[in-house]
Amino acid sequence: MGEKMRNPSPVFLYQTLPDNHVLAGYTIHNVLAQDAYETTYLALKDGERCVIREFFPVGAATRQTDFALVAEGDAGRDILRRGLADFRHQANRLAGIRHPCIEEVIEFIEANNTGYIVSRVVEGNTLEAYLSGNPVSDEARLIEFFTPLLEGLGLVHAAGLIHGELDLECIRVKPDGIPVLLGCSSGRWRLAGFPGCPGVIRPSAYAAIEQILNPTGLQPNPTADIYALAAIIYLAAFGANPPDALARYTATQPGALPLAVLAGQDRFSPHFLHAIDWGLCVQAENRPKDAATWRAVIHGEKPLPPHLLQALPITQDRSSPRRRGKGLVKMMLLLIILGILAGASYYYFPQLQAWFEAWKALSFGSP
Repeated sequence: MGEKMRNPSPVFLYQTLPDNHVLAGYTIHNVLAQDAYETTYLALKDGERCVIREFFPVGAATRQTDFALVAEGDAGRDILRRGLADFRHQANRLAGIRHPCIEEVIEFIEANNTGYIVSRVVEGNTLEAYLSGNPVSDEARLIEFFTPLLEGLGLVHAAGLIHGELDLECIRVKPDGIPVLLGCSSGRWRLAGFPGCPGVIRPSAYAAIEQILNPTGLQPNPTADIYALAAIIYLAAFGANPPDALARYTATQPGALPLAVLAGQDRFSPHFLHAIDWGLCVQAENRPKDAATWRAVIHGEKPLPPHLLQALPITQDRSSPRRRGKGLVKMMLLLIILGILAGASYYYFPQLQAWFEAWKALSFGSP
């Protein structure tokens, strides 16, 4: 599956560039999506399809007949100036990242008094559609599938960028099974706290608590992306979303509820379950500080920090051959003891019965 239009109804489209409009050699084909901050188009150049994202803060600017944006008052002018500078910064940083799991940015175009980020089309299905037909609930497969994505996300963070809106729609799985993270240059949350700009409302299943409690004016950090990816791994492993952060935040002991450890102790290794729960910590300061550290715990290369491990139940590695051997020995000993007791009862029962009858006769007399 190729790119599809998220908002097919015309009611969602506001002053978009028309079909067949030519922008710096790219021919606009149709609109893929639009929100309060940007419009995304499918375009063609030299027979190759690409995605073009236009910075267009609705309410802060309007489009003229020559397709240029004009700011609405002083507040709109500030939003347009600040947003365009940030848009350009993100594009330049992402253009320097080349990783198979990160959407490739081709170039940044300044035109029409705004900016455009051009990236390559990623063919494939959304992660949600992929998981429905290709379950990856085995631990080895989960690690194989999500590790490259985590490494790519680490490069995005190292470039000084935050995704901030990571969910199932942002991950496209190519026909070869490689997941690709889209929308790293969105940055809508960067303008969310600016006067006149709406907040960014995140789906609760993948939103960190700091994003839920303060959708405006608070810039997420890498731990918010780690929380979202941990929730996605949980979904892939168990077939359901984890309890959302707000429900756990308002619990009697905020953040203390272990999720993966309780749900998967019979199926997964303790270090893998603890790593998922570490990423799902409610409080940002308790989550992994970076993708590389979290990856090491997922792979069992490093232990979970002791102060966090104390808050989770200690699980036993039931896949351990040594532990399985001890269990078999205990079971065999129990069976032997039961067999001895059963044999003794069978052999001695008639004699015990005769002794009991003789004792009754002596004590109480014959009937």
